[in-house]
Amino acid sequence: MFSFLFCLTLVLGAEASTHFYQHLTPVEFQQKQREFITAEVKLTPQEANSFFTLYNELQEAKRVNNRKIMELMKKSNQELSDEEYTQTLDEIFKLKKSNADLDLAYNEKYKQVIPSKKIFEIIRAESKFRRQIIRGMNHQKRGKRSGK
Repeated sequence: MFSFLFCLTLVLGAEASTHFYQHLTPVEFQQKQREFITAEVKLTPQEANSFFTLYNELQEAKRVNNRKIMELMKKSNQELSDEEYTQTLDEIFKLKKSNADLDLAYNEKYKQVIPSKKIFEIIRAESKFRRQIIRGMNHQKRGKRSGK
């Protein structure tokens, strides 16, 4: 009986959490991510405030680059010459390199406010959070296809 209730709790909890994350605004998403990472890594309030100030700066800088990448990708939906494709690819990879350079620079800033072990754990927690979001999206898609 206990195992049945435990499984039911897990299923219902997963169902609720997947639907919950599907309808978040960007600000709500950011808050949920902060809460998740803070809990997973056991950041103190001071560590969380210091870290997320930097983290949000980094994400905004990368968001600008990612928007540019998306614009370049949309532009390439048109028929381009080989030279234009070459230029577009070069620009995309420069922007991706810029994102990697930003990651390296902010890693140094993070080390000033939290231990390296926690930075590593944050990277893991961020990936885990994304996987949960993706799982929820996939679950929602399957539910829509089956008529749920």
